Amino acid sequence: MAQFLVSAPELSLEIPSAWQHTSIAVLLISALLACFFGYRLRKFCVAVTGFSAGLIIGFFVGALIGGPAAGIAVALILAVILALLAFKLYKTGIFLMTAIYTFSAVLMIPDGGNSVTGALIAVLAFIAAIAAGCLSLKFLRPVLIAATSIGGGFQLAAAITLLFSAAPQWLFPALGCVFAILGIWVQARRKDA
Repeated sequence: MAQFLVSAPELSLEIPSAWQHTSIAVLLISALLACFFGYRLRKFCVAVTGFSAGLIIGFFVGALIGGPAAGIAVALILAVILALLAFKLYKTGIFLMTAIYTFSAVLMIPDGGNSVTGALIAVLAFIAAIAAGCLSLKFLRPVLIAATSIGGGFQLAAAITLLFSAAPQWLFPALGCVFAILGIWVQARRKDA
């Protein structure tokens, strides 16, 4: 799968298995909510997306500046700030949430271990994310349903395959497609405004 690799050996952290299980549980719950209730919970999802983006950006920036402890502190502060901004600036939050879900879904395309293909997938993911973000502002309901169902479906598939270390390679894309289609079907059937 296409990935962005950040070379920062000073950031190598050993994650205890209890945290891994907790992370997988949080991923499962958030992926289920996004996949099947993304449109209905859009304001909550926007805030969670802002919080998550703040955590990731804040941790790497803080860790590069002052080590892992500073990374955690900066991550928490930036996470709260971005969650509040995303919630208050609703349209911006919708754009970012749709773009992030689209970006992560396109990055799930297998690259066959080829770095050129991986780079092309990353460029395609960026272009698709911007396009989906812009479309979400014009066609909020259908684009948001598609983005949250596809992104949440593939995140759900990732969490499930993480639970089973001996899972066959075909299981991840197959589950991702099944969950994405089910998510779109479930969300499109609802008549909530």
